[in-house]
Amino acid sequence: MERNYSHLLDEKGQKKLASIRRSAAHLQALTNALLKLSREQNQPLYKIPQQVAEIIGDVLHDLAGPIAEKKASVHVSRALPTVLADDMALRQIFANLIGNALKYLGDRPHPTIIIRYVPREQEHEFSVGDNGIGIAPEHQDEIFKLFRRLPGSPAEGAGVGLTTAKRWVLRHGGRIWVESQLGQGATFKFTLPRTPVDVNLPVVPAAVEA
Repeated sequence: MERNYSHLLDEKGQKKLASIRRSAAHLQALTNALLKLSREQNQPLYKIPQQVAEIIGDVLHDLAGPIAEKKASVHVSRALPTVLADDMALRQIFANLIGNALKYLGDRPHPTIIIRYVPREQEHEFSVGDNGIGIAPEHQDEIFKLFRRLPGSPAEGAGVGLTTAKRWVLRHGGRIWVESQLGQGATFKFTLPRTPVDVNLPVVPAAVEA
């Protein structure tokens, strides 16, 4: 229709055609995201020792473009553990949480992302925090649901990143949640259980601070 008839349309018709194009592209993006989510969640988990420092380093390398575009500073804990986890799943968790932080940094004068690790008695606790636009308390449970996004959010995307991260964390036997106040940034935290296999694995110095 655009190719054959757009030159016959007036301004009102051109605007409607553009709206149809945007809606079709959005629907295609949602369909692709849903298919990707379905494929990932049906894959078996292959848990082997993973050096978290290496995982985060690779993710930050992949996100170097968006980080530079936002002029964001990224700070990472100086020591990160080796954990028993699925390689692809752990990469996806960190990629989605860091990517989400980049989307919602807003126009802060010094955009910053902080990745921390806190050892717990029975869990490894990781967090990805930012100084962006923050999340009102009434929306903090909603954002983990499929296709849900913050009201009035300027960020683009299909709304499946946090859903995917949550499902991977839960499949590993962990927990995930957010701590935030509107206008004061957000910190997403997740845990992975310590196991007899990884409880004595070494803590590896991180060489990934950006």
